[in-house]
Amino acid sequence: MIQKLGRFFLTLTLLTIPFQLGKHFWFPFSYVWGLPVDYLAPTIYLVDIFLLITVFIFLLSILQKHSRNVRIYIPGMWRRSFLGLIFLNIAFALNPQVAFLGWLKILKIFLLAWLVFKEKAWVKKNLPKIIAFWLFTQSFFSLTQFFKQGSLGGWTYWLGERNFSLLTPGIAKIVFNNQIFLRSYATFSHPNSLAGFVLLALFLYFSFQSLKKPLAKITLFAGLICLFLSFSRTVWLTGLLVLFLPKAAKQPVAKKLIFVLLLGFLTTLAFLIFPNPLALTERFSLAKASLRIFLTRPFLGVGWDNFLVSLPNFWPFAKQAKIVLQPVHNLFLLILSQAGTAGLLLTFWGLSRVIKKKNFFWWLIILATGLFDHYWLTLNQNLLLLGVVLGLSF
Repeated sequence: MIQKLGRFFLTLTLLTIPFQLGKHFWFPFSYVWGLPVDYLAPTIYLVDIFLLITVFIFLLSILQKHSRNVRIYIPGMWRRSFLGLIFLNIAFALNPQVAFLGWLKILKIFLLAWLVFKEKAWVKKNLPKIIAFWLFTQSFFSLTQFFKQGSLGGWTYWLGERNFSLLTPGIAKIVFNNQIFLRSYATFSHPNSLAGFVLLALFLYFSFQSLKKPLAKITLFAGLICLFLSFSRTVWLTGLLVLFLPKAAKQPVAKKLIFVLLLGFLTTLAFLIFPNPLALTERFSLAKASLRIFLTRPFLGVGWDNFLVSLPNFWPFAKQAKIVLQPVHNLFLLILSQAGTAGLLLTFWGLSRVIKKKNFFWWLIILATGLFDHYWLTLNQNLLLLGVVLGLSF
């Protein structure tokens, strides 16, 4: 009975991962230079509630089964090192409150990974249906937002869709043939976050489902709609890389070089057709700021989620009057500035433990897109999908 209840709430948790319905709480530390920053506002999402209920049910089940043989759990060396890093990172952070709440977000990755690992056979069997539901709903939102050039509004608020239009300040747009178009957000906070999520979801789906089935073809089509209408060039190129890499690896050196040149040509073409020089300038400035932040505290970093707290002190105001209140668009630079050399080394060590031949392309997608964005460690939907991948990797 408890197992069925646990699986029911695990299903609800997985189904609601793409929907960002949540309640933000604004504290003094949630503002930078008087501006509210979503990344620093503690948020309780609907999926978080389902996740906590599921964890409670599974812990209750374990206690019932092993009530007579309860042992004191002593974590291994890697876990002790990780816990020690977290403690020191919070204690010496620029803002310990922000660091503590930031590590709570990371805890969600491991909680969901633990649940997926505990129910791995069940998850593998049911994940294709869940992913199909994700992609059908996201393609619906992507299409309607693109044709309307704005959000649907109304009942869609309860699925986490934000209100926006082409005229909303800071909205993601694409310029094509001298015309401006809105990039589709679906129920995500940014089109790049949506695209990375969908690409990884598609590769997960076809790891457990054959393309020969009619539903699989429809699911693929739905995913491709999301990818195209997001206009995320880095995700497009990552998808091409992952698709052709296995074939390229088997080819002679000459054909490998042709593949590399073709990929370089497609990269250049994508940026020429859909130019965005301002975004490149801002990303470069964020990258330079992250290195300068790292040099102030090279071993432990400035504290998790403290990048934005320290950013105003390292922003090149002389060259850019407008400050970009976003994390650096590179996972490794983000870890380096927030958790220092110790955090980056532990990350590499952890990746070496989980990346295997069977899951290589899942992690390749995460790491390749992570070279150009931060959403795998900052946005709730991507964080939780990362937890699913981690759980399946053990």
